[in-house]
Amino acid sequence: MLEVGKFIIVKYDEKRYVGQIWDIQGEDIQVNCMVQHGQKNTFQWPDKENSIYYARIDIIGVISEPESCGRVAKLAQLDWIMFNT
Repeated sequence: MLEVGKFIIVKYDEKRYVGQIWDIQGEDIQVNCMVQHGQKNTFQWPDKENSIYYARIDIIGVISEPESCGRVAKLAQLDWIMFNT
């Protein structure tokens, strides 16, 4: 279920991103996306906010909050699998 504050995987230009829902306006979902480091399961918030609206059709799925590991965060194993499929 999509709710403000939930973490999701979203698709943009055939690439997947991890982000947090900031606002929902009908079919448009405002998401603040994290930056992935290479192909690794490590993500962090960018220095400059990366928040745009996506269509509901671009939402891959809801995930658990990434686990903080120092300066970066990692996805749970099942969320990482969803991110890569």
